[in-house]
Amino acid sequence: LTPAENAFQIEIGKVFACIDKLSEQQKYYQRTRGSHAALILDSRLEMIAFAEDVGRHNALDKAIGKAFVARKLGQAVIAVMSSRISYELVQKTARAHLPILISMSRPTALSIEMGKALNLTLASADKGSELIVLCGEKRILF
Repeated sequence: LTPAENAFQIEIGKVFACIDKLSEQQKYYQRTRGSHAALILDSRLEMIAFAEDVGRHNALDKAIGKAFVARKLGQAVIAVMSSRISYELVQKTARAHLPILISMSRPTALSIEMGKALNLTLASADKGSELIVLCGEKRILF
């Protein structure tokens, strides 16, 4: 795994727009309350790929796979997850060369440590209107 580059930045208001896009795409969660979702966006914040699965790791794998198959993974800069960020999800994000991972739930301590080591931006939404930036804060413009 190689550390992420610093080039891309996003305004905090647009981070919440990305979270809203994820929620809009979720169809199974509305019915089951038991699925996880992953959304991958480009620098214009346009959706490259979306996936939903009962497993959070599977959701991210599927979204990255869809972006790869569509030959758009190189344009991807943000992953948005509906679930907790674990160190495995940080590894997958770094392997896909995505500098920003946003979640609707808190990360684990190990994921934060790994995110720092890989120069990633990890952030989680709190109470719908607050954003907790855990590392890589220079990519989020306040």
